[in-house]
Amino acid sequence: MIDALGIDACPRTSWDVDGVALTEDDVRRRQMHWYADHPEFIGAVLDRYTDLIEILGLS
Repeated sequence: MIDALGIDACPRTSWDVDGVALTEDDVRRRQMHWYADHPEFIGAVLDRYTDLIEILGLS
């Protein structure tokens, strides 16, 4: 992300949430848990980004 945005910064190996360091795996697990608890979100995203998904060949 840093390179994509052209930001002059060093990448971090963890995320800081409310002063607690989380690893990338912690963040991934929490995201997957959130998606499992909110399945309607996936449908909404697919509806909103149908054209982009098609353009990128992800369908």
